[in-house]
Order: sequence, then C-alpha cells, then structure tokens
Amino acid sequence: MLIISCGLALLAFSPFFWISYQSLAGNTDSAFMGLLHGHIDGSANLARMSSAQDGGWLVNYLHTPEPHDGALTDLIYILLGRLAGMTSLSVVVIYHVARVCAAVFMYMTIYHLAATIWSRVRTRRFFFMLASMGSGLGWLFGLWTDGAAYLDLTEPGGFAFYSSLTSVHLPLAIASLCLLASVVITVTRPDETPPPTVNNGGVTVFCVSLVLALLYPLAFLPVAVAFALNILLNWTGDKRINTPQAHWLLWFLVPPLPVLMYYLLVLRHDPIVSGIWTQGLVIAPPSIAAFLISLGLPLLIAVPGLYRAVRRFERDGNQFMLIWLVMIVLLIYLPVGPQVSFIVGVMIPVSYFATRALEDVWMDYLPANPRYALLIVLFPLVFVSNALALVAPIRTIYDDTEMGDTSLHLPFEYADAFRWIAQRDEPDVIVLAAPDVGLWLPVWARVRVVYGHPTQTLDASQKRDAVLAWYSAETCDLDFLRGESGDYRVRYVLYGRMERRIGSAPCLDSLTRVANFATLGIYRYDGRSSP
Repeated sequence: MLIISCGLALLAFSPFFWISYQSLAGNTDSAFMGLLHGHIDGSANLARMSSAQDGGWLVNYLHTPEPHDGALTDLIYILLGRLAGMTSLSVVVIYHVARVCAAVFMYMTIYHLAATIWSRVRTRRFFFMLASMGSGLGWLFGLWTDGAAYLDLTEPGGFAFYSSLTSVHLPLAIASLCLLASVVITVTRPDETPPPTVNNGGVTVFCVSLVLALLYPLAFLPVAVAFALNILLNWTGDKRINTPQAHWLLWFLVPPLPVLMYYLLVLRHDPIVSGIWTQGLVIAPPSIAAFLISLGLPLLIAVPGLYRAVRRFERDGNQFMLIWLVMIVLLIYLPVGPQVSFIVGVMIPVSYFATRALEDVWMDYLPANPRYALLIVLFPLVFVSNALALVAPIRTIYDDTEMGDTSLHLPFEYADAFRWIAQRDEPDVIVLAAPDVGLWLPVWARVRVVYGHPTQTLDASQKRDAVLAWYSAETCDLDFLRGESGDYRVRYVLYGRMERRIGSAPCLDSLTRVANFATLGIYRYDGRSSP
C-alpha cells in the first residue's frame, strides 16, 4: 500500500516534470511562478510561509495593504515557512515536498480506516479506490452546463486526490478525519467499550482532534457532532449512560476547545482578519442536483448501502457514517455560515456506503465471469474529474494568448523585479501592480500589495476595480496611493507588460523611476498629493 500511495502522490506531481522539460528546452519566455493546481489559493498558502521565514509565528496577510497584528492560524504553513527560513530553501520547494508527503500520509490513513472496518482485503481495496480516487460526474455535465457549479471540479477538500493537487493542509485534514473515524467506529460498536488509554487509541483521538482543529476547524464540526449524536443515540437505546464512551467523547471534544475559542475571539475582535476569513470561507452551495452530480457514481453505487443504513441503523459503523454524512450536507445547506467549506472529507462516508453496497448488493448482481472486468471499467469512470483537474492547467501554461487569464506564469522581468524588491529588505513595503502580478509579489518579494487575491485582500472586488481604474485612468490620482482612509501608503509602483494591458498609468511622470528590467519599470512614490 505504501507503493500505491507513493505512486498516487507522484501522479499528482507529474505535470511539474513536463513544466521542467519545457523550461529546460527553452520553450517559454516567461517564468513559472511555482504552482499549477489551485494556484490562487496556493499563493495565499505560500504567502503565509513567506511571512514566517524570518521567524514569526503569526500569520500576516500580505495580500491586503491594511496594517494588522496577525493571527496564530494556519500553523502548518507557519512551520513550513520556518523550515524554509532555517534551510534557506525556497518556500515553493518546501511546499511541494510537504504536499507529496501529506498525500502519501493521507492515502495510508485511508487504507488504515478500511483495515479497521473490514477484514477482507478485497473490500479494503474497494474502499481505498473509491475514497482516494473517487469523484463525481461534473466532468460530464460540465460539457453542457457551467462546470463551476460542480464541487468535484471546484472544491478539492471533498475529494482526496484532488486535495493532493492543491495544498498541504487539506490532505492532512482528510488524513485526520480517517484516523478519528477509525477510532470512533471501534468505540461505538455494540461491544463493551474500554476507557481511553495510551494504548487503545485514546492518545490518537486526543492529539488528532487537536491537529484537525489547527489544520481545518470546519472539518472538525461535522465529525464531532456526528460522534456526539451517535453516542447519545446509543445511550438512549441502551437506556443508560456508558461511562467509557463519555470519556472517549471528552477526549475527542476537549483538546480542540482552546483553539476554537481563540478563532472565535479573533473573529470577534480583529476586523481585518475577520473580514478576510469571512470572504474566503463563505461559499454559497450549488443546487441539490448539482451537489448529487458532484458525488456522481460513488453516490449512485452507495444507494443500497445508504438505504440499509437508514432502515436498520446498525451500530457497526453505519450509524456514525450516516450521521456524519447528514451533518456535512446539513451544514453545507444551512443558510448561514461557511456552507460549502464544510465539504471536507465528504467522500469518506460516501465511499464507505458505496463499499458496503458493492459487497452486499452489487456483487451479487454482476455475472461471475465479467465481474472484475466491469469493476476495472468502473473505477476509471469515478476518477475522470480528478484526471481533468490534473491535466487541465497544462493546456494553458505556455499559451501566450491566455497568459493574462491564467497568472500561472509571468514575463521573466517580473521575476527580476521581485528579487530586486526582496533584496531591499524595507519594512512594511506596499506595492501597486496588476492583479496577476499582485498575486505573486507576497510570495516572492515578501511585501504587501494593494490588491492580489480574491479572498485574501480585504474588500477584494472594490480594490481590484480601483487598481484597474488607476492604471486605466486618463488623469493622475496620486491620492489613491495613500489609501482611501490614509491607513497605508504605497511605496513602489510596477509598470510592465501586465500593467500595459490595463492602461497607460498617467501618474508615472509624477513618480521616481528607481529600477528597470527590460520593459518593466519600478517607480517610487514619495507621498505627494495630486496637483
């Protein structure tokens, strides 16, 4: 299983080999920025790592210009940033190494969960294939409708392989869910439950629940509520309180409480961080039909398993997995809160019921001889959306006609400009640049930008429009460089190929040109007002 896990992790990394080949062959006149899949959210993760390279422990949101104190969040990226600072390696290198390691660990925990539930190797393999590589039918329905409506094409947190393409924290969050589920299913079985100890999974629950709250607190809520409801239902059915199960529940719920309380305090008392979090986490859910399509064939296969779970409501894992799945769906469609952000790990219970259905129902209906041939055809079909996510960015990365839309790479002179700004090592520098350039300035130059990210820039849509309006204006407006409320001031303005696509930037004559890189100029603003 380790070999298969490593193979899947390397498959997710394989497009980078093509990029390396193209770069070495000289088939491009632009610099690859380091990320291919989920590069917009990934740039925010890299910016967090960059902010920690010099030894800080608080996340500073470099994609927004407003001054703020930072917050102790996204600890995994802070640790990776500290590691990059200690080793003098690029944050991109550390990020991708961590991404591969996180993916391997996730796949191993998925199989560990299967081994906890089933003794039959074939059944474990069914679950592993569905949980690790399963996706929906967004690839098919997206041909005729808006592909953005289908979560298997847009939300990597719900799908294990897709998550391994885009981040470090999502695979680790899914791995944490698998470890917790493996213990919860054991604890909630009708057998006599021993109290939690160091040797029987108690430490796993204690530590992993805390880690999950640090990695992705929104994934903790559905599984925690499911565990609590499952135990309460057991007590109701038994007409007694099971003291060991109560201890297990406390070991599950108590460790993350300080972390969750800290997050709530930050949301309440830090308007900058609160605004950025709200912007990034609140995602409206798709229609019910689009949601079902997003779960696709695995959900269709799981129908008999779900029917049996609802009808019998057995304590052999069905109760917990059913309540967990229902909680995820309810939280996604709750009219308030983060909604779609609760989808993380949804394929675990879906794959569980699909595996139950395969073994208990579908295998009996398949003819004996072509049975495995049909399964061989089935599994590639559940992987198609993941395969599409894997290869889709390659089509545009070296297509100059689409460069302004992808922001996966920038002209070489921008890489030179980033290095120049980084070497200045000036505190609290804010840079104005085109939106696609602003996406990468915090990563490579470790400076803040006026606009750089659709969710990590406070009031992102207004700032993006303002940046575009400033570059395309017919008259000079120097006051814009001091911020609307005067709480920040731009130090440098970039004007190169990406900015020329927006407009002529009439204020350049009022700024001091301090550096040139091919067709790119860097201008310094000295604080003057508009004439």
